[in-house]
Amino acid sequence: CQAKFTADPSAFAGRLPPVAVSPVNAECPVSGKPVDPAHTVTHEGRLVAFCCEKCQAKFVADPSAFAGKLPPK
Repeated sequence: CQAKFTADPSAFAGRLPPVAVSPVNAECPVSGKPVDPAHTVTHEGRLVAFCCEKCQAKFVADPSAFAGKLPPK
């Protein structure tokens, strides 16, 4: 089965926010360990990676507690 577009994708240019394709961080903001790109969330328009599922869940529960450990925008 193949997807079929019913509208010209260029009609949406400029209307959708840009999406980061690589994480902004190399170290987990929760544990400080190297990240695993399989565990990511988008936070304030930036892709943030984590070392594991548990750290990802901790960040999602309270991003403000760890946001200071992310690289500046």
